[in-house]
Amino acid sequence: MRASEQLSDPMATEPLEARQRITQAAFRLFGKKGYSCTSVQDIADAAAVKKSIVYYYFGSKEGLYQALLSESSLHLESFLSQALGSVGLVLPAGALLGSCGSSGPSGLSALTLAAGSEAATAAPARQRSRGCEAQLCAICEMLIGLARDNREPVRFFLTHIFAPDADRPPCGTEQLEHLPRQLIHQIAVAAVHSGELHGEPSELERLVLGAVQYSIIRHLRSPEQEPLAAGLGQRIVSAAVRGFLSPNAPPCRRSAATPSHADADPV
Repeated sequence: MRASEQLSDPMATEPLEARQRITQAAFRLFGKKGYSCTSVQDIADAAAVKKSIVYYYFGSKEGLYQALLSESSLHLESFLSQALGSVGLVLPAGALLGSCGSSGPSGLSALTLAAGSEAATAAPARQRSRGCEAQLCAICEMLIGLARDNREPVRFFLTHIFAPDADRPPCGTEQLEHLPRQLIHQIAVAAVHSGELHGEPSELERLVLGAVQYSIIRHLRSPEQEPLAAGLGQRIVSAAVRGFLSPNAPPCRRSAATPSHADADPV
């Protein structure tokens, strides 16, 4: 490459990890200051790159913000798929990204169909026989582990969820925001219908998800004082489910490592 061509290339003198540094800085600044109070120059300074490099990769501040949301969607979809797969359920690929901006609970329908699909039927019998407590534990442990290992992206996403519309660019993330709640609610509804639990499913959903969110927020504020220890999601679910056990359900032993209802009907 000639010297003149090197000078015309905005990336010729920038390290290869510049894009990663930009996204890390943007996650951190958007999460702490919000969209309106964060400038492209702030992000460039934090990432130790020229402002033109931010525009080179993302086009605009809004483009960068949307890219972070897309990255969050991909991560959440991947982790949810792994968590559900561990208890014999399947979340179809692209369920989150394909449903962003939609008004219907497509993620909820996708999980319902997957539970009766060939993939779910082919799952080991041990996985299919695990009850709602194991399924809820899988989702909650995933959410807590995601926050523990990805503090800044999770802080960014929570800031996005709770920000007023005027302080974030237009984006259709309703399905992404509500999918964990929908999944927890669906599992609770199925357990009540099967007789494994009794009571109001929405109350169990609020107890479980509220405790998880509370734990995550405390951790984001003081990670050293409020660690998200492995097994916290299981303990939250075990405590919440205890008040919803059906009086006719057979007694079962719960272990701290793998709480489950061995005799429960699968979702």
